[in-house]
Amino acid sequence: MFKTIALALFPGCLLLTAARAVPVISEFMADNASGLTDGAGRHSDWIEIQNPDGAAVNLAGWHLTDDAALPAKWTFPAVTLPVGERLVVFASGDGVPDAGGSLHTNFSLDKSGEYLALVAPGGLTISTAFAPAYPLQYEDVSYGVTRARTTLLAPGAAGKATVAASGISNWTGNVEPYADAAWTGVTNGIGYNFNETAIIPEAKPPCAAYSVPAGTTGNQNWGGPLGMDFSAERTLTVTALGAFDSGGDGFRSTVRVQLWSRNENNTPDNFADDTGQAVLAEVEFSAASPGAADGGSRFINLPAPLNLPVGNYSIVAWGYSDLEPNGNAGGVAAAWSTCDTDGSIVFDGGGRYGSTGGSFPGNLDGGPPNRYAAGTFKYAAGPPDLRRTAYRVASGQAGGQAYGGPLGMDFVVAKSVKVASLGVFDDLSNGIAPGVTLTAQLWRRNDAGTPGTPTDDTGVAVLATQTFTTAAPGTLESGSRFKPLATPLELAPGAYTIVACGYGAVERNGNTSGGAAPWSMDGGSQASIQFVGSSRYGFAAGTFPQVPDGLPANRYAAGTFQYFENGDPMVSTNVAALMRNVSSGMYLRLPFPVPNPSVFGSLELEMATDDGYAAWVNGAPVASRSVPSQLLWNSAATKAVAQVQSLPLPASMLIPGTNLLAVHGLDILYDS
Repeated sequence: MFKTIALALFPGCLLLTAARAVPVISEFMADNASGLTDGAGRHSDWIEIQNPDGAAVNLAGWHLTDDAALPAKWTFPAVTLPVGERLVVFASGDGVPDAGGSLHTNFSLDKSGEYLALVAPGGLTISTAFAPAYPLQYEDVSYGVTRARTTLLAPGAAGKATVAASGISNWTGNVEPYADAAWTGVTNGIGYNFNETAIIPEAKPPCAAYSVPAGTTGNQNWGGPLGMDFSAERTLTVTALGAFDSGGDGFRSTVRVQLWSRNENNTPDNFADDTGQAVLAEVEFSAASPGAADGGSRFINLPAPLNLPVGNYSIVAWGYSDLEPNGNAGGVAAAWSTCDTDGSIVFDGGGRYGSTGGSFPGNLDGGPPNRYAAGTFKYAAGPPDLRRTAYRVASGQAGGQAYGGPLGMDFVVAKSVKVASLGVFDDLSNGIAPGVTLTAQLWRRNDAGTPGTPTDDTGVAVLATQTFTTAAPGTLESGSRFKPLATPLELAPGAYTIVACGYGAVERNGNTSGGAAPWSMDGGSQASIQFVGSSRYGFAAGTFPQVPDGLPANRYAAGTFQYFENGDPMVSTNVAALMRNVSSGMYLRLPFPVPNPSVFGSLELEMATDDGYAAWVNGAPVASRSVPSQLLWNSAATKAVAQVQSLPLPASMLIPGTNLLAVHGLDILYDS
């Protein structure tokens, strides 16, 4: 195992909300099927009250109502709501607290929509109202309002940082002005990352993979299985399966939806030979159990979320009829849409159909990939994969040369990277031919101080090797196969060569013969890798290829590798050079102006951090996580964890003019 090599300090935002000295309805749920439970264990509807003010509020005498003519329909007892806190009141109709002490209104909520209001004592002043009615509500989906916000300190804001050291004091804002001229200028969002995924991935809401507009009517009565193929490019969490509901009026036939794993049989561009491997999840929709409507489909939650690793799948539905027709785009662009969550899903093929319900549909249809209004699913995507492929060949690419000796392509590392896996080109993407062993090697190269003259280059050492055979072919990605290294290999700035050998008549390599390569190169978002030279070849397997060939630098479809940079989508200032192998802590000072604090009612601090931190506003401690009981300049985080937090603070801690957010960020280990 290798240590996590990441630090993140993202005090993402300081947010101020418009001043108001009253509580508000912040959220409610009018169709609670499986969410919060009350003190009696029931899934009662609920209403959330929030105190956005800078002082605690006593709710005694406040009212909730679902009838505009009865503003005092239900009255709060004496209960204090602290600054920024929330209180859930169950809308069960009971009217009295339950055995667990939870409050209950004397009315319930109508999921089809109705009036709802929070009313001040006296019954004349309305704090929050959904009038004349809130919209149609969906099962287990809450509904809320937003309040006006002013961002005081945004990502990218200018600040100062320094590595934590002894002798530094009074830097948190308690004594200003502070002499930080010698500190390093930074922009908000500091850290470094050598991981394969984002330290703190941006949250993406779940979405429906295939969506149909509400009210869409079907145009086909196919009773057999209808399938649509997709590939998961990163881990997906499936939460619900869905079925198209013609006309949005419920099901007049029983429709079943299955999620299948799919075997593409090493021919990713040929869907005709695909087979179904296994049914991973199945749900039945009927008049008695229609699920919750969302757009033109209805969804039923799975008993437990289903994790789909990277791979190939099909969503299949069957049971449509004259009474409940499916939709078929008929080979033209579908009137319905897909959701890929930043490339997490690739929608493949042209649809597929079969004749027997419960079986995998083996017959190909004419497209588009979302040809049918039939099965669908809801999912959330895992963190984005930050790996990059240095030399990428398209899936299905054919080789054109049978060269068995070593084929090399030179590159220079400008900024340190970590190599995660080595790969080889797979002729036609159909597996390594029997009897063939392909070998990929990563060499350190000595350019003899003449980087523009490849003829005098020599191989210094083999840093990593992987072999590929019929029995152990590795994982196919695009047109190459990859095997991960046991431990990712860090490449410092310098000269290197990726080499592959073992090709022949039955497993050919690619060679552009001096023309433009149909395959691509990726040097990273930070230009960490530069592709140089004219490629090179040799004669003996396992040796460094000494003979320069003609351009381009990616002349061969042969060896390749996957790597990740020292970077992260949320890091705007990379502090690896300042902190890594030096200290487990860093001090950060971020000033922000507030001309008139009195116009604001509350303050919220959003912190995205990995691993630990302590924060101060104008010298006053406001938050901490994963820090030791006695925080010293050389302290390390007590726990390795990445998290995003929203922390309510009293607006009274702000001062007119320049304010300061100070953060002591802590990594779990100084050398990580």
